[in-house]
Amino acid sequence: MNSRIEQGPFTLNTELINGMREVLKTADFNEKGILDHLSQEDSVRVNQKEFPRLLRLTAGGSPLETLIRLLVMNVPVDRPSVQRAVAPMTISSWVDTGLLRFEGEDSVHSNFRMIPSGPLRVAFDPSHKDRNQKIKPDHVHGPGPSSIRLIHATLRHDVGQVLDMGTGCGIQGLLCASHSDRVISTDVNPRALNIAAFNADLNGIGNIEFRMGSLFEPVQEEGFDLMVVNPPFAISPENRLVFRDGGMDGDGFVERIIREAPRFLNRGGFCQLNAQWAHFRGIPWEERFQNWFQSSGCDAWILKLATESPTSYATNWLNEAEKLDGDTYIKRWEDWTKYYQEKNIESVSTGFISMRKTERAEPWYRFDEDGEYLDEETNKFIHLGFHLRDFSSTASEEALLGTRFSLSDFVRLKQHSRPASDGWGVEKLVLTMTRGIHYTGNVDGRLIGLLGRCNSKRPLAELIEELADALGVEPERITESVLGIIRKLMERGYIIPDHLLAYSPKKA
Repeated sequence: MNSRIEQGPFTLNTELINGMREVLKTADFNEKGILDHLSQEDSVRVNQKEFPRLLRLTAGGSPLETLIRLLVMNVPVDRPSVQRAVAPMTISSWVDTGLLRFEGEDSVHSNFRMIPSGPLRVAFDPSHKDRNQKIKPDHVHGPGPSSIRLIHATLRHDVGQVLDMGTGCGIQGLLCASHSDRVISTDVNPRALNIAAFNADLNGIGNIEFRMGSLFEPVQEEGFDLMVVNPPFAISPENRLVFRDGGMDGDGFVERIIREAPRFLNRGGFCQLNAQWAHFRGIPWEERFQNWFQSSGCDAWILKLATESPTSYATNWLNEAEKLDGDTYIKRWEDWTKYYQEKNIESVSTGFISMRKTERAEPWYRFDEDGEYLDEETNKFIHLGFHLRDFSSTASEEALLGTRFSLSDFVRLKQHSRPASDGWGVEKLVLTMTRGIHYTGNVDGRLIGLLGRCNSKRPLAELIEELADALGVEPERITESVLGIIRKLMERGYIIPDHLLAYSPKKA
């Protein structure tokens, strides 16, 4: 073990940590066990407004209830209850690892929050929202919205070597360890590496290595089949919090990753990252990305999920990361918004980027703005999406016309109507994807019949002929425009070419 990783809040004693894992397992301290006990549906979470209810639900003193109070809710518990929960180990052994501490003569408190996430149990620092905890510069964040988005979007096919850059509490690398031969997790924060190494031991994961350093410095001689990056992407004038501030001007940290990642990707390898980027007055955001991707040798797919004003952006980040008193908050907010004004930043977008190393002379770039959010099956739809774009970018008009298509199991058509003199008049028709990448977009009513007949039975050319006949025009008049729409709908997974149906997720 690297000495810099051992220097941190946890003592990495494998025997003790193995014992802790068995205690947690015996107590049913896992995602299902806790969700069932707390009557929650989707994720283990603690809302301060829910504290009275959660305290009532954990008042019985069972090992699971004690561990929920201690580790999930982060409240002190009396020593006898804790000893019953950690038996046959002693409280002192848990204190020795660094997870717990004695508080006064009668109580035990956890130094960290710990939650089950999928198959894992992960420890991390309490946030400022957890009973007014003070955030330090080397704070190690737990699985928040951006981390969960990356978990949902990460491709899960079997690979050789993975890079988990900016590992934080380690959750991305730990999940990748289950479908890879080896994971290298890096961070500039030695405290994060220590916590991540503890989490690896706690989950019995051995095919993971932790290295100290920024960006690609720790892996200069390595090549990767997959990179997962949840970077410090906040666009701010500060360099105070390691998990938030990348220390580069504007969105320079994201730009550095995009420009440098291709050199470390194996052929066919993917780099996937969360990102936030600036919109500058007079410069199309797509143009900036195209410049970053130039000469990368990578296909690139950018999903823009949300855009907000500089004032809203500053407000959200300052309230999310820290608890600030009134005067400090006003001063920091003024500093942030002044920075955006000086940089001519008119808005900031949040999104997700996937890059794939290709041998083609002309890689493709794809920019989507109609995806609303990413759910837990997004990785399957990203896998499908790369196949769909490959076909779309190379298929001739003749090839498309000869293709048989099927509607996705997850496409839905919504009709919006308004009152009319003789009943209801159709105002607009909206196609949505209800699984994976949740796209939404208006569709021309004249195409609905054609799409409804995409059932693998006939090639597209015949469907266009039927549409032309219904419109009273020659097929040649509409073919080009229809093919443009078909390419867009196909790339988003609304319709699937028959030869790619094997990659398309199906209803359970």
